[in-house]
Amino acid sequence: MRYILALLGVLFAASIALGTIESGKGANKRREPQWVAVAFGGLIAGVVISIFRVTGPIEFDLGRRVVSLPRRWPWDAARREYPLDDFGGVLLQRETRQRRARSTRSSSGGTKTYTVFTLKLAGKTGPALELREDFDYTIARRHAEVLAEFLHRPLTDRTEGQETTRQPSELDETYVNRIRRRATRLPALDGDWRGRITIAEPTAIHVRQFVLPRQTTNDLAWKIAFEVVMLALILSAFWMVGMTFFPKITVYVMAGLVVAVVAVNVAFANEQTLVTASTDELRVDRKHLLISFTERIEIDKLEEFEFHAGGLLARSDERVVRFGETLTHPERNWLHHAITYALMGEPMPDPPPIREKKRRRKMS
Repeated sequence: MRYILALLGVLFAASIALGTIESGKGANKRREPQWVAVAFGGLIAGVVISIFRVTGPIEFDLGRRVVSLPRRWPWDAARREYPLDDFGGVLLQRETRQRRARSTRSSSGGTKTYTVFTLKLAGKTGPALELREDFDYTIARRHAEVLAEFLHRPLTDRTEGQETTRQPSELDETYVNRIRRRATRLPALDGDWRGRITIAEPTAIHVRQFVLPRQTTNDLAWKIAFEVVMLALILSAFWMVGMTFFPKITVYVMAGLVVAVVAVNVAFANEQTLVTASTDELRVDRKHLLISFTERIEIDKLEEFEFHAGGLLARSDERVVRFGETLTHPERNWLHHAITYALMGEPMPDPPPIREKKRRRKMS
């Protein structure tokens, strides 16, 4: 199908070029230069060819130990080949890119940033070879696992700010089975680390529930102030034009937007997060003033449970659950260890009493 589109693109470009040349002949009778028409036709042909460029699948030849990438343009001599022995593993990482925004009557364009998840072959000594990119992490992760198992190479995931490496035999292994296979000793729970986390009353045996703290008032105030300032900057042009022609409506609209921003932030800042961990599943319940929703991962599908830049992350092949954004670093460590106890079915040791700091008396 790709080659058919490329052929149609070339034929379409050729027809435009010939038609432009013929029109140039007619224009030449009016003493207009013919080379202008020919140059215009060549420009159109180049644009169309660039749109309908030749693409194809990525091929892995395990017999010859090479990876073959498709040709970029129709005039390329052959596909690009790279030795597989030059690559030591599969790499998945997050990248932020920019693109030129379209100019409209109300804006002069600019740049827009977007996030993609790139799948690469990590070079042993040289640079990595990019194979594809996806906007959805779960899709990118699935492709990365299939490729790592096919090539028998380790998979390195750098999408969450830290590096996690898994061998091909560990990709479908659950988090609990990995801990048991490695005979990992469960860490001790320090009562001082628990901080603001509240342990709820268990609803069943080997079920633990943790109530996470809400966002502090100071963080909420800074967030609302930042969003209000950004909103004012974005709508400054509308303000200048609107105050000239529709002063009253403009004031009402701006005031309504500010109230909406504050209301939405207050509603979502009042979030109450309840984390339930058991030998069956890991569930995160979030309740706001207006809405509530639940995310869960079954224990036999939970493959990763680790730290990320903003809190804790639980991942399966179908979904990614993030929580604990309001916790401090010691609180995140404590919660990670406590949830691991519950997932393993181990009784969580009673935390020692919180030691009060003795105040020193001033010597007179």
